[in-house]
Amino acid sequence: MTEKMSDTPHHTPAPTPQLQVRRLAIDTYRENVAYRTEGFQAPSKVEVRANGKRILASLNVVDDAPIFISQAEPASSIPALHRKIAGERLNQEDYRAIVRDIAEHRYSKIELTAFVVASNQGQLDREEVYYLNEAMASVGRKLDWREHPVVDKHCIGGIPGNRTSMLVVPIVAAHGMLCPF
Repeated sequence: MTEKMSDTPHHTPAPTPQLQVRRLAIDTYRENVAYRTEGFQAPSKVEVRANGKRILASLNVVDDAPIFISQAEPASSIPALHRKIAGERLNQEDYRAIVRDIAEHRYSKIELTAFVVASNQGQLDREEVYYLNEAMASVGRKLDWREHPVVDKHCIGGIPGNRTSMLVVPIVAAHGMLCPF
């Protein structure tokens, strides 16, 4: 819950039994949200009162079903990652395996960081850049614009005073090319 409790007096229905409140590390971006497994129906608003203060919150009902947790098997591409960390050049299948494992959320944050650092540290050669980009394109979602060619004006963004996109894109479009912006 994100909002501070109000001191405003109010009329409330009869209280329900006292419950334990526990803050969870769930970012609900400025929305007060309460989670409950039973006793209420969602979606609804609930009033939470404590120490003479109150807040209103959206209620999310959660299923309290039993779950099973076990250590995940390491990603199959970890040996390729270790070779890249050691400075070796990777082949097309290595990059496909690494990108597939990343897309399937098999890499931890530290493994992702290691891949980025290892790729930057030894610099990728032309073929490796191609293999990496091809692997990313093969696992990612694709848009079909139903037109050919579709062109792009690359921009890193965030550079004050750099307004080339606003000049280049209309010129390219005026020449009949599809340039999503």
